[in-house]
Amino acid sequence: MKFETSVVLLNKKCTQRCIFCSRDHRMAEHTPGQIEQIMEQFSDSISFEGGEPTLFGGLLKWVRRAKAKKIKEIILLTNAARFSDIAYIRKLLEAGVTMFNVNLPAHDERIFDALTQTKGGFKRRVEAVKNLIRVAGRDKVRLTLVVNSVMYRYLRD
Repeated sequence: MKFETSVVLLNKKCTQRCIFCSRDHRMAEHTPGQIEQIMEQFSDSISFEGGEPTLFGGLLKWVRRAKAKKIKEIILLTNAARFSDIAYIRKLLEAGVTMFNVNLPAHDERIFDALTQTKGGFKRRVEAVKNLIRVAGRDKVRLTLVVNSVMYRYLRD
Protein backbone atom coordinates (compact mmCIF):
# COMPACT_ATOMS: atom_id res chain seq x y z
CA MET A 1 0.00 0.00 0.00
CA LYS A 2 1.33 3.43 -0.93
CA PHE A 3 0.53 6.30 1.45
CA GLU A 4 -0.10 9.87 0.29
CA THR A 5 1.19 11.52 3.46
CA SER A 6 3.73 10.98 6.18
CA VAL A 7 1.11 11.48 8.91
CA VAL A 8 0.78 8.65 11.41
CA LEU A 9 -2.69 8.73 12.96
CA LEU A 10 -2.31 7.12 16.39
CA ASN A 11 -5.69 7.73 18.01
CA LYS A 12 -8.90 9.72 18.01
CA LYS A 13 -8.92 10.71 21.70
CA CYS A 14 -8.48 14.37 22.53
CA THR A 15 -8.77 16.65 25.55
CA GLN A 16 -10.53 19.32 23.48
CA ARG A 17 -13.40 19.66 21.01
CA CYS A 18 -11.98 22.34 18.71
CA ILE A 19 -14.53 23.86 16.38
CA PHE A 20 -11.86 24.09 13.68
CA CYS A 21 -10.49 20.53 14.01
CA SER A 22 -9.29 19.31 10.65
CA ARG A 23 -9.11 15.66 11.67
CA ASP A 24 -11.62 13.52 9.81
CA HIS A 25 -12.85 11.40 12.71
CA ARG A 26 -14.24 8.83 10.30
CA MET A 27 -10.64 7.90 9.47
CA ALA A 28 -9.32 4.85 11.30
CA GLU A 29 -6.13 4.95 13.31
CA HIS A 30 -3.18 3.40 11.53
CA THR A 31 -2.43 -0.21 12.36
CA PRO A 32 1.09 -1.21 13.46
CA GLY A 33 1.70 -2.62 9.97
CA GLN A 34 0.60 0.61 8.33
CA ILE A 35 2.82 2.64 10.66
CA GLU A 36 5.79 0.50 9.64
CA GLN A 37 4.93 1.07 5.97
CA ILE A 38 4.72 4.83 6.47
CA MET A 39 8.12 4.79 8.16
CA GLU A 40 9.59 2.85 5.25
CA GLN A 41 8.06 5.18 2.68
CA PHE A 42 8.87 8.52 4.36
CA SER A 43 12.41 8.46 5.73
CA ASP A 44 12.82 12.25 5.72
CA SER A 45 9.90 13.23 7.93
CA ILE A 46 6.90 11.78 9.72
CA SER A 47 4.31 13.40 11.95
CA PHE A 48 2.64 11.60 14.85
CA GLU A 49 -0.90 12.89 15.23
CA GLY A 50 -4.27 12.08 16.73
CA GLY A 51 -6.74 13.27 18.37
CA GLU A 52 -4.07 14.06 20.90
CA PRO A 53 -1.14 11.65 20.34
CA THR A 54 0.20 12.01 23.91
CA LEU A 55 -2.95 10.18 25.05
CA PHE A 56 -1.82 7.12 23.05
CA GLY A 57 0.01 4.62 25.26
CA GLY A 58 2.40 3.45 22.54
CA LEU A 59 3.65 6.89 21.46
CA LEU A 60 7.15 6.56 22.94
CA LYS A 61 7.57 3.11 21.39
CA TRP A 62 6.72 4.43 17.90
CA VAL A 63 8.92 7.51 18.27
CA ARG A 64 11.83 5.26 19.29
CA ARG A 65 11.12 3.05 16.29
CA ALA A 66 11.20 6.07 13.96
CA LYS A 67 14.51 7.18 15.48
CA ALA A 68 15.94 3.66 15.08
CA LYS A 69 14.93 3.78 11.41
CA LYS A 70 16.92 7.05 11.16
CA ILE A 71 13.94 9.16 10.13
CA LYS A 72 15.38 12.67 10.01
CA GLU A 73 12.41 14.70 11.27
CA ILE A 74 10.06 13.21 13.86
CA ILE A 75 7.23 15.65 14.50
CA LEU A 76 4.67 15.49 17.28
CA LEU A 77 1.50 17.42 16.45
CA THR A 78 0.02 18.14 19.88
CA ASN A 79 -2.14 20.39 22.00
CA ALA A 80 0.54 20.11 24.72
CA ALA A 81 -1.94 18.82 27.30
CA ARG A 82 0.72 16.69 29.04
CA PHE A 83 3.59 19.17 29.00
CA SER A 84 3.31 20.40 32.55
CA ASP A 85 5.29 17.18 33.08
CA ILE A 86 8.93 18.08 32.33
CA ALA A 87 10.02 14.45 32.67
CA TYR A 88 7.57 13.45 29.93
CA ILE A 89 8.99 16.12 27.59
CA ARG A 90 12.48 14.73 28.24
CA LYS A 91 11.29 11.19 27.50
CA LEU A 92 9.87 12.32 24.17
CA LEU A 93 13.13 14.08 23.29
CA GLU A 94 15.21 11.06 24.29
CA ALA A 95 12.91 8.81 22.27
CA GLY A 96 13.57 10.96 19.20
CA VAL A 97 11.04 13.78 18.76
CA THR A 98 12.77 16.51 16.77
CA MET A 99 9.86 18.99 16.54
CA PHE A 100 6.88 19.75 18.79
CA ASN A 101 4.17 21.34 16.64
CA VAL A 102 1.76 22.87 19.17
CA ASN A 103 -1.70 24.10 18.33
CA LEU A 104 -2.19 27.52 19.91
CA PRO A 105 -5.65 28.49 18.66
CA ALA A 106 -5.89 31.95 20.22
CA HIS A 107 -3.97 34.71 21.98
CA ASP A 108 -6.69 35.28 24.56
CA GLU A 109 -8.30 33.02 27.16
CA ARG A 110 -11.91 33.78 26.24
CA ILE A 111 -11.38 33.06 22.53
CA PHE A 112 -9.23 30.02 23.33
CA ASP A 113 -12.04 28.52 25.44
CA ALA A 114 -14.62 29.21 22.74
CA LEU A 115 -12.53 27.65 19.98
CA THR A 116 -11.50 24.56 21.96
CA GLN A 117 -14.86 24.21 23.73
CA THR A 118 -13.02 23.88 27.04
CA LYS A 119 -12.62 26.00 30.16
CA GLY A 120 -9.38 27.36 31.55
CA GLY A 121 -6.93 25.73 29.16
CA PHE A 122 -5.22 28.86 27.87
CA LYS A 123 -2.90 29.43 30.84
CA ARG A 124 -1.97 25.74 30.94
CA ARG A 125 -1.16 25.83 27.20
CA VAL A 126 1.05 28.89 27.58
CA GLU A 127 2.89 27.24 30.50
CA ALA A 128 3.26 24.03 28.48
CA VAL A 129 4.80 25.96 25.58
CA LYS A 130 7.20 27.69 27.98
CA ASN A 131 8.16 24.27 29.39
CA LEU A 132 8.79 22.95 25.89
CA ILE A 133 10.98 25.91 25.00
CA ARG A 134 12.95 25.59 28.26
CA VAL A 135 13.51 21.86 27.89
CA ALA A 136 13.59 21.25 24.12
CA GLY A 137 14.78 24.65 22.92
CA ARG A 138 13.18 27.20 20.62
CA ASP A 139 14.29 25.42 17.47
CA LYS A 140 12.22 22.36 18.39
CA VAL A 141 8.94 24.15 19.10
CA ARG A 142 6.54 25.34 16.42
CA LEU A 143 3.29 27.12 17.25
CA THR A 144 0.41 26.70 14.84
CA LEU A 145 -2.38 29.25 14.74
CA VAL A 146 -5.38 28.19 12.72
CA VAL A 147 -6.96 31.25 11.15
CA ASN A 148 -10.71 30.75 11.12
CA SER A 149 -13.93 32.75 11.10
CA VAL A 150 -13.44 33.69 14.76
CA MET A 151 -9.69 34.38 14.80
CA TYR A 152 -9.22 36.39 11.62
CA ARG A 153 -10.63 39.51 13.35
CA TYR A 154 -7.81 39.36 15.90
CA LEU A 155 -4.79 38.83 13.67
CA ARG A 156 -3.45 42.28 14.41
CA ASP A 157 -3.52 41.45 18.16
